[in-house]
Amino acid sequence: MVSVMGFTLDLAVFEKVVKAAAIIIIGYILSKVSGSFTGRVVGREVNPHIGKISKKIVSYTVMAIAVVTALDLFIEVSTLLAAAGIAGIAISMAAQRSVSNIISGLFLLADQPFEIGDAVDIGGDAGEVLDISLFSTRLRTFDNKYLRIPNETVASARIINLSYYDLRRLEIPLGIAYKEDVGRALKIISGVLSENRFVLAEPEPQVMVTGFGESSIDLQIRAWVQRSELFTARTELIKEIKAALDAEGIEIPFPHRTVYFGAGEVERLKEGR
Repeated sequence: MVSVMGFTLDLAVFEKVVKAAAIIIIGYILSKVSGSFTGRVVGREVNPHIGKISKKIVSYTVMAIAVVTALDLFIEVSTLLAAAGIAGIAISMAAQRSVSNIISGLFLLADQPFEIGDAVDIGGDAGEVLDISLFSTRLRTFDNKYLRIPNETVASARIINLSYYDLRRLEIPLGIAYKEDVGRALKIISGVLSENRFVLAEPEPQVMVTGFGESSIDLQIRAWVQRSELFTARTELIKEIKAALDAEGIEIPFPHRTVYFGAGEVERLKEGR
């Protein structure tokens, strides 16, 4: 028998407690070391964010092994595993959505459709990626709102990565009046595109006639710009094209309707009938 702080313990039990404590302490140290090493290697070779996730997974796994090993000194592992299996079934049934989110999170980390800092559109929700965890993906929307999307939803949604390519194609619809010379209008717009500081020479910008609208000949302007200059380029081009067409007397019409009245209709309207 051994007396510790006034408590009397059986020597065999005391030895088990000391061994269990030593196993847990060593396991804790190993979990930190192995997790940090794995995180650094994966972060350097694959992706910094995946490195952080890998660090947590390895640390938790090593610590779990240490805890199970320590408990084995007091409880048979087979009994412990059987109890864990029953508990696992009960927990999985009660938390199917969480398990689904974790599995989806692992698929997202493996597939890497986007990274932290990317601008994305996930099923119609657009914003900058703040974090990707095993349970959810977090965005900061472009109007500065915090958005948390479960990974199960993300994995099944249509994902558009707005940051994947450095170049973006800018598209501007435009209409000119039916009375105008289409060839002349195209030449004016092409001149604006060639002189704009944001529009790239390659791929070559295009101005196309797309159809007969209700009030105008419809045009489509396409120009390639750097991703970071997309919105500024759109604003400047619209201003410059409008100014150039106005200077040349080219009309940009607005939708209008012509209403015809039958004989005597105007008089009846005036009389309030």
